[in-house]
Amino acid sequence: MMYLSINGDQPARGSLVRRFYQAGLKERFGTNGYPAVNPASMTTLEAALGRKFTTQEVIDRLQKALLSLISDQSLYPLESLDQWLTENNLSEQMQQRLAGMEKRNQPIKEFSDESTL
Repeated sequence: MMYLSINGDQPARGSLVRRFYQAGLKERFGTNGYPAVNPASMTTLEAALGRKFTTQEVIDRLQKALLSLISDQSLYPLESLDQWLTENNLSEQMQQRLAGMEKRNQPIKEFSDESTL
């Protein structure tokens, strides 16, 4: 799992994520593998690299990087991460994990939506 912020108000987003984990984890916050979210250490790709990115551009670049790690492109060319998942019978597992991640993140989205009203 990773957290990646492309652009936007990262200090506010980091503070929101920190409060979310603190409220949910209480005394376990920052222990036993749970993240000790430090908003001061978080930034966006845009700020770190000094250029704008679209979400699709970042997705494409991450997929390309993952593909280069999981296959030798000269011996086994793959067109997409979806193709690799399908060929390795991982598509259903990936969909299940994405659905779980979306479910876990829903409270953050709802809180964020309420905070911006």
